[in-house]
Amino acid sequence: MILAAGALFLLGRIPGREHDNSGPTVFVDLPGRELYPAASPDGGYVAFLWVTLEGDRDIYLRRVGDDAQPLRRVTYSDLDEVSPTWGPRGRYLAFLRFDPATAECRVVVMDLGSHDEHTVNDCVHSEYAYDTLSWSPDGRWLVHRADLAGEGPGLYLWPVSLAGDPKIELPPRRLSCSDCGYVDQEVSWTPDSRRLAVTRRHNRLSSDIYIFDLESGELAPVTTGERSIKGHAWYRDNERLLYVSNPGPRDRQLWVLDSASGDKRPLGVANAGFPAFMPDFATVVLYRREVDTFVSSMNLAGNDGPQHVPMPLVQTAHADRSPAYDPVHDRIAYVSNASGNDELWVAGFDGTDRRQVTDFGQSVEDPAWSPDGRRLAFILLEPNGGTNRLKLLDTQTGQVRTVSTGFERVRVQTPDSGSTVGAVGRLSHHPESDHSEMVVERKGEPDPRALHDGEAGCIHG
Repeated sequence: MILAAGALFLLGRIPGREHDNSGPTVFVDLPGRELYPAASPDGGYVAFLWVTLEGDRDIYLRRVGDDAQPLRRVTYSDLDEVSPTWGPRGRYLAFLRFDPATAECRVVVMDLGSHDEHTVNDCVHSEYAYDTLSWSPDGRWLVHRADLAGEGPGLYLWPVSLAGDPKIELPPRRLSCSDCGYVDQEVSWTPDSRRLAVTRRHNRLSSDIYIFDLESGELAPVTTGERSIKGHAWYRDNERLLYVSNPGPRDRQLWVLDSASGDKRPLGVANAGFPAFMPDFATVVLYRREVDTFVSSMNLAGNDGPQHVPMPLVQTAHADRSPAYDPVHDRIAYVSNASGNDELWVAGFDGTDRRQVTDFGQSVEDPAWSPDGRRLAFILLEPNGGTNRLKLLDTQTGQVRTVSTGFERVRVQTPDSGSTVGAVGRLSHHPESDHSEMVVERKGEPDPRALHDGEAGCIHG
């Protein structure tokens, strides 16, 4: 179970961090979540997405330096409006409008003086689409996800012509690779509009920052082995980046990165996300959240106690998650970062006798028990965006083996779980022959592949 709450904060005099800092101060704290803050060019307003407790998503403006002034609501439709970004001179605000019922996505530009709207492009919705829209500081380009000419979804640069400006006769320019298995996500412009920082997601828990140079067309990585990046913003010097990355699932840290050398250092601000500089480059507005992640159980039937109320089983000072139940031995396997990395742990169903059973020093995911309760299947996420490895742990001997699936990215899922995403493994055991079978099923492929314990070329010691 994950319990989370968040708000927008202002962090003053951040560049360089060589001087004293008074710490974050609350800027907006509403019921729900306030995400993707964006400062207006004159620094007078911050636009942000408010996700209410009911799940409504709308764009709001908050006046800077005037707490008495009420919030200004910008969007009023029944659809989801997300990812605000300012145009030149602060007159225009662009955002994404998404219809959950039809999955249609539109890029909308609003004149804040008249509230007139203009749909400028279609966009492609994905689980990462809400934070993939940015307007260049010089006003010439919008960048967002689209699907053109059968190349698959990816980031595109779109020329922008506003009322009264000369029309730009340029075609959209694709930034993403085609059919490479990556998802390009957050984007941020240098103040001189010459370069873009792009978050490239390798898998669920691995992403890195790439820099795109508009003049040369080169796209090059500046980080390696980041776990999960949650936003970035450029300093005034066009060389340093402020970004958020979480070393573990519980702790998002704010970092400063030199784009030339790749050197980085933490700034001592935890649980942060989606940083954005104010125009003076001395203050940052960012999202902060508090998260409590623990393993719980819920009584869905029976008369022996409160029903439908989660009861903690494993609740520590660390992030404990992704439980899998072994009914044979009445125990659970789960992922915890108690050792400093996401490793597999096993405990009794009452949460006692906790012990760590893997020690890879890397991220472990998706534990699933074999029906006899002896073996645990799980995924080992390789660093630097490498392939995911399907592993099999014998809990009696402690032996771990790698199962070759033929796929670069896999997930483990028990036989009675829900829909498949990507490649999914189902673990079963044959007592009469004392071997296990992993059925690997890939979405869109009609025939599952059975990988047998001991099959030549499939399991390696």
